[in-house]
Amino acid sequence: MFPFTRRNWTLLTAVVVAANVACSSASPSAAFSLDGNSTRGRQFDQGGSVLDYYESTHTVDYRAQRTVIAGICASACTMKLGMRNACIEPEATLLFHQASSNGIRSELGTRVMLYAYPQRIQRWVLRNGALSSSHMTALSGQEAIAMGVQSCRTDARIRLTER
Repeated sequence: MFPFTRRNWTLLTAVVVAANVACSSASPSAAFSLDGNSTRGRQFDQGGSVLDYYESTHTVDYRAQRTVIAGICASACTMKLGMRNACIEPEATLLFHQASSNGIRSELGTRVMLYAYPQRIQRWVLRNGALSSSHMTALSGQEAIAMGVQSCRTDARIRLTER
């Protein structure tokens, strides 16, 4: 979950809107695979604007819809890890790197990404320097699950046994 109060999120949103930092040129419109729309194929979400992902994660999070992280989730896409109803496929790959704007590190964008992650993922990111440079640092879905991110496979098994 996100570690900020509603008041702090409002302030942070204003700051992020002003900064409008990006991790890549992709749009997050296809980034959210909600329950029922998920695929088992090797998806690739290359990330995009930290602002766009910040807004999208909050919009989906407040609706309490399931967000499936599958395939390759890079850059700002990794912000989905902090969503209340996010789950990850064990075969997924998360790719982390610093936020930048016009090729220059954005400290604000990088911090927004870091604070979007659950605490155990934050600690892993800091320990491994995953947001310290423009080089990609990988984390597998299995490793994320071991750090407490909900597995989509577990959810599916629970739903089947409840019927």
